[in-house]
Amino acid sequence: MNHPLLSLRPTVMALIAASLTALPLCANDETPVIKKNDYFFRHKEQPVRIESLSGTSALASSKFTINNLAGRQLHAGKDTVTYFKVSPACYSYATITRNKKGVGALTFLSLSESDLKLANFDRKHLGNPLSLAYTPDGRGVTVATDKGLVNLDSRKFKMLTASGTVKFNPSVMVYSPNGYYIAMISGSKVALYNVESDKIRKTWNFDANITDVNFSPDSRDIGILTDDGLLEIYDTRSLSIKTTGGRPRIRLQRFRQIRGRGHGPG
Repeated sequence: MNHPLLSLRPTVMALIAASLTALPLCANDETPVIKKNDYFFRHKEQPVRIESLSGTSALASSKFTINNLAGRQLHAGKDTVTYFKVSPACYSYATITRNKKGVGALTFLSLSESDLKLANFDRKHLGNPLSLAYTPDGRGVTVATDKGLVNLDSRKFKMLTASGTVKFNPSVMVYSPNGYYIAMISGSKVALYNVESDKIRKTWNFDANITDVNFSPDSRDIGILTDDGLLEIYDTRSLSIKTTGGRPRIRLQRFRQIRGRGHGPG
């Protein structure tokens, strides 16, 4: 598929680490007073992913560890961290790892104490975990497996529903703010999944791998960014590209911050 696109500067996807501090963990905490050099933190390993919890805090992962930005280790193991997500309630986070044999595992961990395990995902019965996304209210979490989608309660970690109708193996998943849709990335493809109907409403195929995808705060638009630095914006109702005079209409101010996730696909 050829893009009628506009070029974007590489800074669109730049990480915001320089503006972040290690605490507080949640958006409603008090913002600390930032002194000179308070926002420089040394890490033993180079972060490859970052997950923002609020405007003033974040977690970062390297190959085997997950840390806050001050370098405090929350998780460490022998298996490679391939994906992780923090609950919107700031109660816990989920991490997907792969061992040397390529076997995946999904673990839910507490944010309050290092490597405090809350639950394991039942891979044997539910499938190999690929990626996940928390619902906007933080009450649920949707896990993509090689068998389909599984919805869990994010507090008790018990299965609510499961669906094997979605034949798409996403490496990244993003909920729309209204909870109606999930955008899924797999290489150079993006699927828009309708949560209520349990069907993929639209699949886009691009000439380049997808770098990121996100929704506008009102969920009316979805932005798809490819690794050649170009962005397309589509209307989530009509699924048509938003154009003005035949050119894509780029309205970045309407979008939430587009985060660099360093995926091979979240």
